Amino acid sequence: MTSLRYMAQALDSTAVRKIPAEPTGAAKIFQFHRRANILHSVFTLKSRIQDMAQTLDFTAVRKILAEPTGFMQGCIY
Repeated sequence: MTSLRYMAQALDSTAVRKIPAEPTGAAKIFQFHRRANILHSVFTLKSRIQDMAQTLDFTAVRKILAEPTGFMQGCIY
């Protein structure tokens, strides 16, 4: 399960790096909701990885994660 921890940390740090500096005014409110959505997506993905690891063989999980999905292509680089 150590490798799951590393994947989760990589997802967290990637999401944080993608967030730009704080704006002001109405843009600040929008930025807050955008940040909340990104972090929610990261935590949801981490939860799905943990669920798959518990129910599937870990090699199958690696195969699934190796194929980029629309979500992964849009949010994490």
